[in-house]
Amino acid sequence: MLLTPAYLGQEGGDEGWYQEIVRAGAWDVPLIIETGQVIETHHLAMLIAAGASAVCPYLALQLAEELKPGGALRYREAVDLGLRKVLARMGICTIGSYRNSQLFEVVGLDQDVCEAFFEDAGAALGGKSLRALLQDSLDRHTSAFASNTNSAPQLRDEGLYRFRQSGERHSSSPELVRRMHRYVKSPSPENYRAYAELAEAREPVAVRDLFEFAPADPIALGEVEPEDAILHRFSTQAMSLGALGPEAHRTLAIAMNRLGARSNTGEGGEDPDVYRTEPEAANRVKQVASARFGVTTEYLVRADELEDQRSRLLNNGTSWRRQRRLLAIST
Repeated sequence: MLLTPAYLGQEGGDEGWYQEIVRAGAWDVPLIIETGQVIETHHLAMLIAAGASAVCPYLALQLAEELKPGGALRYREAVDLGLRKVLARMGICTIGSYRNSQLFEVVGLDQDVCEAFFEDAGAALGGKSLRALLQDSLDRHTSAFASNTNSAPQLRDEGLYRFRQSGERHSSSPELVRRMHRYVKSPSPENYRAYAELAEAREPVAVRDLFEFAPADPIALGEVEPEDAILHRFSTQAMSLGALGPEAHRTLAIAMNRLGARSNTGEGGEDPDVYRTEPEAANRVKQVASARFGVTTEYLVRADELEDQRSRLLNNGTSWRRQRRLLAIST
């Protein structure tokens, strides 16, 4: 029996039977997926975003329990925590809101596959066809059961999480790292050339590897903006005190202020003592998020720029609970 990808099985072929169920108004019918293909949080999130009500990763649970007593429970706790983080990044706090949301972007699949199985998801880069995906399943099946011995086939490390010579390609390899270290320790043209040749010769593993520099005539140096004008438009991402911790939050603010750029408080706001007594560590961009953390008149007038996040009422619970503890300690 050949196992097809769990997602394609869930969606039910070219016509997408689950999508037809949704169109018929039966979106609340539970869909339980029992599969051995779910290993990590991303797999779980994909199935739920595509419509699954619950997922039972029986093989992952079995392997975790065999590895260590209680491993299945720890595995479940780990993927549950990871799934909450996935939802929190999008401002979602319930599985019901995430289910069948198609909140992901498809990369490397043919347009026909996207239209059949990912009709509501964004897709910007084509790639494998449905026939190629099914051929991958055949190849894995053949590889797993090709042994002529009577013993059970052994699981092979495919190199998904660490480099393996015959496994999945990674952006770096031991040889690439060695050449880079050699160049860092001895920055000669020969060492750089050896590093660059290997780096440029490897096959593409990310979307950025498909980009090429377009040749063009250089502009006069006098037409280029001065450094100060360019840096003035730079800004850090909005990362809260609770997410980063006080030390990293302060370091980013100081660095951006010295560059003449801007840093962002994030949704957690800022300790008043910072902008009162240590302005060089104050964030020039201050967020307003549901008026939870010290959004006062003084906080607002101390900002060079205000960012309104009050429409995002659903935040990462772990982050804002830590935020409240840190502010309570600091005050």
